Formats: sequence, C-alpha cells, structure tokens
Amino acid sequence: LCDVPHRLFLSSAAWDSETRSVLVLAHRPVRNNAQTVRTHVEVVAFKLCLAEFGTNGWPDAAAPMGVQPFLLVRGPRPPCCSCWFGTDQILLVAAGGFAKDDNMMPPSDDGTVLTLLRSHGVTGDGTATAESWAVRGELLAGWLEDTGSTEQGLAVAASDGAGGAQIFRVSVRDELRVPEVVACEQVPGLSACAQARAKLRVWASSPSRKLFALVEFEGPNTVSIFRHP
Repeated sequence: LCDVPHRLFLSSAAWDSETRSVLVLAHRPVRNNAQTVRTHVEVVAFKLCLAEFGTNGWPDAAAPMGVQPFLLVRGPRPPCCSCWFGTDQILLVAAGGFAKDDNMMPPSDDGTVLTLLRSHGVTGDGTATAESWAVRGELLAGWLEDTGSTEQGLAVAASDGAGGAQIFRVSVRDELRVPEVVACEQVPGLSACAQARAKLRVWASSPSRKLFALVEFEGPNTVSIFRHP
C-alpha cells in the first residue's frame, strides 16, 4: 500500500480502542490503461498500527508503525464523504456507487448513491461486501454531522429537480444493517443558488438547517450565507 505511485487522499478515520490502532479510509485516482486518460477511483481501507509507547509516554522509535490493508473497492467518482460505524461498517456517499469486482464497477453518475462497505473484521480474507442504494437527485454536498448524541451520521444534500434541495441525515444501526434516513428537510431555491456558482468549493449547513454557507474559490462573493425561514 505504501509503495503505490499515486497519492492517497484521506476520506475518514476511526479509532479502534481494542487494538489501539487507527482505521483509515482513503482514495486515489487510477488510470484505466496506458492509452487513455480516463480514470476511476480506488477506495482502500487499512489499519494503521501505532508504535508501542515507552515508559516516557512517547512512541518507541525502534517499533515502526504497521499498515494492514483489508478492503478495496472501485468506482467512477471519489467519495464526497464517509463515516465509520464501529470497526467493520463504512458508509460512503458519492456520485456513483462502488464495487469490489472490476467487471461490476458502476458507471459514472451525477446522482446520489449510498454505499455500505462491510469488512467482517480486519482480516483481509476477502469476505468484505459492498452494497449501493441510489437516491433521487443530483449530489450537491455531504458531510459528517455531529448532533451531540451517541449516534453519528452523514448529512447529504441532493437537488430536487426544481431548483431546491433535499437535505437528509443518514445513519447505520446494527440491527438494520442498512442505511437509514433519520431526518429530511426540503429547502426551496438552494440548489439553484449552489449551481449558479461555477467555482463553488464548500457547501455547508447548520445542524438546525436554518443557515447555509456557499464558499467559492474566488470572486466578488466568496462567502455567501443564506437563511431558511
């Protein structure tokens, strides 16, 4: 994993207190072949084993960190956001799904797709699975949202086809084993405002869904804040 010629981009990470290691989900672009510039995306999950701590409280320099990859999927677009649920389930949101098999890689799509990866333990034994669900509307943004409760989740914004946006929060519960939409709100006109900004870099919402921020890379209106009445 560390010898690949492509840079890895971090998507999300989680702490495994049982093994005192960091679980990392990252992605990288990969060219399909030498004769084309078309690329797809590889998403890899790996376990980063931290060095042992010495008596002085600092990591032992003689004990290097270990990297153990245990899951690899491919898709047409990079994940917009992702979240770990425990140590064996990862939820991704992207404009297109992900699959383990190259021959089953889903086509590129502007629609919103939720993909749930299950590793069935950090073993690398090939038993990992990937399931995808399509959501109506073009993907606008996605982010990890902390509601202050013990249940974490992802907030996703998708266009409604009429200039507005639907913003929903999705989570994964152990008893369901599938993504669950726990809250959804319609915001008229927000999608049109976002799509009118050619250099949009950040799309953010307050937890109450009353305030929205659109941040452009450059221009006279670099930061625009809208209020939903």
